Amino acid sequence: MTACIIKLYGKYSKHIYGIPQKIINILSDMYANNQCCVRHGGQQSDWFAVKSGVRQGCIISPLLFLIAIGWVMKRATNQQPRGITWRAFNHLEDEDFADDIASLSHSQKDM
Repeated sequence: MTACIIKLYGKYSKHIYGIPQKIINILSDMYANNQCCVRHGGQQSDWFAVKSGVRQGCIISPLLFLIAIGWVMKRATNQQPRGITWRAFNHLEDEDFADDIASLSHSQKDM
């Protein structure tokens, strides 16, 4: 997911979220040619390429995830009514995550 989003933003970075090209280049370099292995029971697997996802424990990973989810939500809701209409002119948007949706429940059981 991350590599695709970085490539997309690299292509359209001036038009999407105002991300400067320099930042796109830094992120692209951070995620280029990543490899990892699995250790289990005292043994280690061969190294393999990581082509998607974000780095666990990396301080920038939550931001990258939110950018990706924002892009997905924009694509999924393009040109369609979004959110929940509370009253005629009050509208609640961006219920993208389970905890956001849970806040709309009337009781713990409804969650």
